[in-house]
Amino acid sequence: MNPFPLPLRYSVPFMLTVFALVLNFFSFQYELRHSYRRHEEYSRQEAVAAGYTYAALLQQLYRNNHPETARLLIEQIKGDPDLRLALVVDDRNALLHATSPDAARQRLPLLVPQMDEVRAVRACRFEFIRNNRFLMLFYPVELETPPVNGNAAPRTGILHLEHDLAGIKKQAYADALDRIKGVLIVWGIGILIIWGYFQHAVTGRVKQLLAAVNSFARGDETFNPGLQGSDELAEISRALETGIKERSRIIAQASEKLKHEIEERKQIEAELRSSEERFRTLTALSPVGIYVTDAQGFCTYVNQRWCEMSGLTPEEARGDGWIRALHPDDREEIKAAWERMVRTRGLWGTGYRFTTAEGKVTWVYGNAAPLPDSSGSVIGYIGTNTDITRLKQAHDELEKERQRLFSLLDELPAYVYVRTADYKIIFTNKLFRLQFGEPGSMRCHELIYRESEPCKDCRQLSEVPGAETTQRDVIAFNKHTYQLFEYPFTDIDGRQHMLHMGIDITERKTAEQALRESELKLRFLSSRLLVLQEQERKRIAAELHDSISQTLSAAKFGLESILQQEDPARQAGSSQTIAASVQMLSHAIDEVRKISTDLRPSIIDDLGIVAAIGWFCREFQVLYAPVSVEQVIAVREEEVPARLKIAIFRVLQEAMNNAVRHSGAGRLSVSLKKTAGALVLEIRDNGTGFAAEKLNGKDSRAGGLGLISMHERVELAGGTFSLESAAARGTAVIASWPDAPTG
Repeated sequence: MNPFPLPLRYSVPFMLTVFALVLNFFSFQYELRHSYRRHEEYSRQEAVAAGYTYAALLQQLYRNNHPETARLLIEQIKGDPDLRLALVVDDRNALLHATSPDAARQRLPLLVPQMDEVRAVRACRFEFIRNNRFLMLFYPVELETPPVNGNAAPRTGILHLEHDLAGIKKQAYADALDRIKGVLIVWGIGILIIWGYFQHAVTGRVKQLLAAVNSFARGDETFNPGLQGSDELAEISRALETGIKERSRIIAQASEKLKHEIEERKQIEAELRSSEERFRTLTALSPVGIYVTDAQGFCTYVNQRWCEMSGLTPEEARGDGWIRALHPDDREEIKAAWERMVRTRGLWGTGYRFTTAEGKVTWVYGNAAPLPDSSGSVIGYIGTNTDITRLKQAHDELEKERQRLFSLLDELPAYVYVRTADYKIIFTNKLFRLQFGEPGSMRCHELIYRESEPCKDCRQLSEVPGAETTQRDVIAFNKHTYQLFEYPFTDIDGRQHMLHMGIDITERKTAEQALRESELKLRFLSSRLLVLQEQERKRIAAELHDSISQTLSAAKFGLESILQQEDPARQAGSSQTIAASVQMLSHAIDEVRKISTDLRPSIIDDLGIVAAIGWFCREFQVLYAPVSVEQVIAVREEEVPARLKIAIFRVLQEAMNNAVRHSGAGRLSVSLKKTAGALVLEIRDNGTGFAAEKLNGKDSRAGGLGLISMHERVELAGGTFSLESAAARGTAVIASWPDAPTG
């Protein structure tokens, strides 16, 4: 056998020290695991209970349309130091509120699968992540009051809470360290004592050791052999004594540990009682009725609000006593539905009535969800009852108003129908059914227009901005024309619909078409009348110039010849008469020329419109000497179409005459030029002016005959006519014709 590498007085204390360290290490690990499990279980239970409370409060706030209060509740949750994140999403997983919006937006895409699963099963879910560092909780929250009939599921949002368990681990570590600290101190003191003892008692004798051993064997637990020195017997004696003391210390340590566990259990029970008291306080203050059942569905707790709605006391509601509060007409149906829900471990949500002993009827909407334990097993159900009596009454009143509205629509002299987003007709009035028949399963375009596809002008409800109303004319399969009004609206169930109202305007359209045709004929006749008028003017002017004017000139010439050839002695009696006749003939010739010129200036046909404008302005200035005329002619003769020349001259003639007769103008400007692809004639004066707004466009026909004549001439020649005038600012007459081939 190989010798021991260390002296006995050193090896024994060293081995004991190593043993103590190893034993204390495993004891600390054991204590740490148990401490962390206790803290983790307590924290999970407290977090789940608090989460149920928050979810119930949020659900009630959203049902009562108090989103701002819900936001404040989330802000209050933010004060929890162990809460890493709290957020609320709607039924489409869109973020509503969060303690940290930025962190919530980053985390939200990763949480969608869990949220959808919770929304599907309508039950709480929790899980640990990242080596149990974080606890994630998911709760379903109904965002609106469910329909009274219970057929449609309400919109369900999700309350998500994330708790950071790092603080729990630190507390568990500290608790375990506190429990093991005494052991470490005792071990340190023991090792020092053993070390000292071996130093002084290693030289004891075998007899003393045997005597001590025999004494201990007889029941003397003092075990004091009295050996001194550093020999092996003294070391053995000391080792035995140390082993006995160690066993006693372990027993004492186990006893102390048991005492600590008993204290911790008492503390946990006290905290659970405190948590239960907080839960009862919250439920007592809740505006909705809250109830709790066991796993078999028997009632174990109801709050005060539930008792007020049902008329029962908490003792009367226990077990299945709550069924007595149901309305007789609802009792069997609700009881069977509740028992079916308990058997299937599903969710509860429906509307029914409570009837008190005094006969008071209260409409409520009840819902419930399973309450799982840490292993996921259902240990009961927790639910709420919301008073929806006023909502039910409002719904009934709304239905009455709807029926009155339908009766009113049936009396309208227009057809009315309501369609859905997929063009299905869900309402028609009496006139619609008389004109198109019962819709049945036919879409609106199939029934009204006999088309297999929707109308190209028909709007999708998703494209309707807000409540914008549109109007258009349509022709149905019966060849009638309707003025169609479209009103998008949102129904009470939140769905988008479109109301169509059509007024039969077939007769009006026929009258309008006849009026347009009559107007076209009238315009054609007016055009022909002006052409014939100009032709007649031209013929009369030619007759005056070629016939009457020539005859008068010949007569004048003859009289002048007679006057020159007559004997001076005979002239005394007849000269004055002949001279007077010559003067009258000269005046008649001038009048004939003037009339001929006014009827049709020959200069237009001989020299063109540019020369005619210059000639007319000169003659005008001679006739009205105080008036100055400024000319700006920026076109060549060949640029003016022949069909426009007489129209331009007549507008110029009428406008300038009106300026001096009615406005008292002292200065006129005449402009003829090409601008932006059009030939523009403009006559401006500095006269008194007038309110021209009512005389522009078609309203200019409300003016005098001169304005009517100018307007008709310009439009019949394919142009546009306008007036610009204001009091004391003069008047501008503007006529323009688009470019057209000359000739």
